Amino acid sequence: MADLIMEGDSTFNDPKTITDLAVLASLAREGLLGGPLDIYVGEPSEALTRVELNRLLGSTRWNEKGDRFIRIARRANGALFCLWLYPGLRGRPPVVFFGGDGELHLVSANTTDFLHQLSSGYLYWRGHWIVPTDGDAVGFDWQALQVAVNERLGVDRSDPNVLTTKAERRNPAFRAWAAARRLKVRREAEGDGTKKSQLLIALTKFVGGTTIR
Repeated sequence: MADLIMEGDSTFNDPKTITDLAVLASLAREGLLGGPLDIYVGEPSEALTRVELNRLLGSTRWNEKGDRFIRIARRANGALFCLWLYPGLRGRPPVVFFGGDGELHLVSANTTDFLHQLSSGYLYWRGHWIVPTDGDAVGFDWQALQVAVNERLGVDRSDPNVLTTKAERRNPAFRAWAAARRLKVRREAEGDGTKKSQLLIALTKFVGGTTIR
């Protein structure tokens, strides 16, 4: 988590966020974020996130008014989960989603809620947390993930979609923010099974999860 500390910004140095990101990395190392969750974790870096967003959005307009993002996780198709440090932010940064298929969503009010959402037994799909299909549930130990998160962060049985609503009440509308800047995720970021991830992998040192090939 060195970049979060070295940036010298008080929001980056929020102790609870840094602790949560260490928990996220440990869950990945333990193999608890793979399978249907499709979560890959690397060292958070604002500098690398700028490069990734410039590519994913095909524009630099996203930071023309001082907004900042730090990628904390990704999916195999190039989608990013990021902290959003917007001008005027008070308190902990929310988590937003830049989807590999063109989606832009506000996900969580903070990293603690994000971890509880991941361990809720639901899957994140098109801006919502949905019940996994029988196929998604096979061979994935949801209980082990939930126990690990509860042991490290305490128990929170909130519906994951309620936690997203909480984030929407506390923060600016993310899709409206994107529309005001004429931003849209480039659909070609999906690519094929090899091409879609090559640049992103080259930019990131993975500390957990499954290696994308």
